[in-house]
Amino acid sequence: MTTLQDELIEFYRQLSLLAKANLPLPQSLQSLARDCRSRRLAPVIASLADDVGNGVPLSDALARRGDVFSPLHVHIIAAGERGGVLMEALREAAEIGRFERRQAQQLRETASYPVVTFVIATGVLLAVLRFVVPGMAQAFAEMMGMVRLSGLSLLVFRVSEVVCRAGLVPFALYLAGTAGLVWLAFGGSTSDRILGGVLRALPGSASVVHLLDNARAAGLFSVLFARQTPADQALMIVADTTRSRKLATAFARSADACASGRSLPASVAGEHALPDSLRLVLSTSAEADMPSQLQALQELYVEQAEITMRRLAVFWELAVVCATTTFVGLIILSLFLPLIRLIDALGG
Repeated sequence: MTTLQDELIEFYRQLSLLAKANLPLPQSLQSLARDCRSRRLAPVIASLADDVGNGVPLSDALARRGDVFSPLHVHIIAAGERGGVLMEALREAAEIGRFERRQAQQLRETASYPVVTFVIATGVLLAVLRFVVPGMAQAFAEMMGMVRLSGLSLLVFRVSEVVCRAGLVPFALYLAGTAGLVWLAFGGSTSDRILGGVLRALPGSASVVHLLDNARAAGLFSVLFARQTPADQALMIVADTTRSRKLATAFARSADACASGRSLPASVAGEHALPDSLRLVLSTSAEADMPSQLQALQELYVEQAEITMRRLAVFWELAVVCATTTFVGLIILSLFLPLIRLIDALGG
């Protein structure tokens, strides 16, 4: 199934190719609107063509449609317009969209088994708390002189009482939660954005975000320096497209230093917030070799991000499975402990 995000990635790619051919932007958008097969995206592209034809910058036109276009993509395209590298910015937005799509898909694949296990276990647990535990609690209450209940068993019996008193509410919440998980698994761009937010909040994900920031910076530097953009302007454009505040501030300080007359190597030498490898390339590479070296560095960062993502996926899957197994095991143990004590009491 083609999602809106897939369609946007293709839109960025095709518009980048038309920009490379030096076709006027309004006519390019009109052509894409006519050829677009998506009922969702075609009218949006047509309205973009009208806005751009009336003198509105592409990034501003995209920003007006924030329910369709990601703020990060709009930011990158705006920086590309200011730096005269719109074609490269559109291509970069497409690449970022592809990677975000892969991340969301990988998160779905990673979470599928533990989530299905958790949903089934939760459904069975609700049924047990509603239909099985009340009878056991009554039976054990009649044997209080023979069996002393553990704190864990008492807690489960209290929860069972709450579930019984709530009627159908717990089951309604369970069905709603299950429907939400199904929507996240098979939804479109909105679910991808939510999964992206979940991904960034998970332990260890900061390293992936950091590597992607580095890759984006290296790729933009490569394009800008290949076009002989002044160093201070290139640094400021990269600062505007960087998610990390710490990294963006370091690039902005370096841009101010370059604008005041310092060389690029001197401007970045003291910025220890910048990645060592990127700072080394910017400080020591010859001007003619810098674009190719920065391009190679971008590919290295992307590869490192993908490797880190795969490792984190294994860790997250194990963590979810262990947590679910432990939770279910404690419930089962709480139900069997009174039986074990009853058997001991009868045997004694």
